[in-house]
Amino acid sequence: MEFSLQIYCTRHTSSAAGVGLDNPVESVRKPRLPQDRERHLVDDEEARLLAACQSVNPEPAAIARFAIETAMRQGEIVGMTWAMVDLRRRVVHLPDTKNGLTRDVPLSAAAEQVLSALPRRLDGKVWTYTQEGMRASWRRALTHAGITGLTFCQQRM
Repeated sequence: MEFSLQIYCTRHTSSAAGVGLDNPVESVRKPRLPQDRERHLVDDEEARLLAACQSVNPEPAAIARFAIETAMRQGEIVGMTWAMVDLRRRVVHLPDTKNGLTRDVPLSAAAEQVLSALPRRLDGKVWTYTQEGMRASWRRALTHAGITGLTFCQQRM
C-alpha cells in the first residue's frame, strides 16, 4: 500500500509540475504477501479426497497419496523422472526446486509403494499428468469429495 501511495504521489507531482521525471519507486519490486496455508485435510477428508481422485482416474489418486506422503509441490511431482528416483536409497532427488535449491526428498514406505506400483514409461517421466491436467483433476476430485477451500499445496504438511 505504501509503495502504491509513493508511486501515485511521485506521478501526480511530476505531472502537476509538467516535468517528466523517472519514478524510482516504480522500479522497486513490491514484497509478496504471505500465502495463507492454514487449511489442511481434517477428519475424513483425506479418505474422501483419495476416493474421489480414484474415481476420476487412478493416477491423480496416486499423485495425491504421493503428495501427502512427501510434501512435495505439485510441479515437483508432475515433473519427476525415473532418473530422479532412487528406490534403493528411498529418496527423490530434486535438482531444481521452486526456491532454486537442490534437495533430496525422503520416501516413506507408502510413497515408495506408490512409485513401485507405477509402470515405467518410455519417455522416462514418472507421471503422465501435466500440472494443468492435475489442477483440473484436483478441482473435480475436491468437488466430488465435497471439500471446499483446499488447494493442492495446502495438503503438504
